[in-house]
Amino acid sequence: MSRELLQARFDDDTVEQVEQYAEDTDITRSEALRRCVRTQLRKEGYRDSRKDQIDDRDGETLRAAISTPIITAVLSATLTVVFLVGFNII
Repeated sequence: MSRELLQARFDDDTVEQVEQYAEDTDITRSEALRRCVRTQLRKEGYRDSRKDQIDDRDGETLRAAISTPIITAVLSATLTVVFLVGFNII
């Protein structure tokens, strides 16, 4: 995936917090900044780009996908089979 370079200067406290967030979530500093920017853009009402939806590793895309009816039905059927097999019902 092609990405455009954006540069910005931050105060020491902000850098420290971004680095702590990156460390806590086991991601790179660049990914931490991307997530922060995406989160704020969503909060302000801006749409996600298609690339962000595909590349979004923070789980929001997965949660959105799981909430669709087809995925919900498939997951429900799969969990039912796992339950029945696990308890030797089938």
